[in-house]
Amino acid sequence: ELVRVRESYWWRSVLHDKLRDWLVKQMRAAGITCSHEDAPPHPKSRKQGDIVLHRGGTLGAHTILDVSRPHTHSKQGDAKDKVLHQCATAKYRKHRQAYRAVGFDSCPFAGDTLGRMHHDAVRVVWHLARQAARTFLRRGWEAGGRHRPDLPRESARQIRFLLLACTTLSAADGIRQRFPTSA
Repeated sequence: ELVRVRESYWWRSVLHDKLRDWLVKQMRAAGITCSHEDAPPHPKSRKQGDIVLHRGGTLGAHTILDVSRPHTHSKQGDAKDKVLHQCATAKYRKHRQAYRAVGFDSCPFAGDTLGRMHHDAVRVVWHLARQAARTFLRRGWEAGGRHRPDLPRESARQIRFLLLACTTLSAADGIRQRFPTSA
């Protein structure tokens, strides 16, 4: 039983880091200055934040994203209906005031293991998609593209791609966590 508990924590850590790394990769591709290596520690707990978005990014200020992947079902198989809202509320309660005291804003990026995302995570993805569209259009124009830049159309294309990829990643990892392969 102890081995199963350790394996469960290991999976949570691996899947959390996979989502965090995917977000950082997408943000950097869109031209957003961010990092997960130099995120400041929480002022009280001293644990390192997940992703830091530096000033001048799409959210406007130094912002710490706290990635979270809450589980939609208990160990007994009972559905947890309000898990996303509860997770995000707990993250705000725990981090917002502490990070603001040292000059950072905080935002939870919560996506459950069914692929659903909290509305604040969707907002972050929306900002990311807008910036990705601007970057894509600017690079195409600089490379001598002949088509007229269409920001609304490209933004819509980017947000569809990012939301689909993010929810698929969360759902697939949730399935892997629920049904681990035997070694």
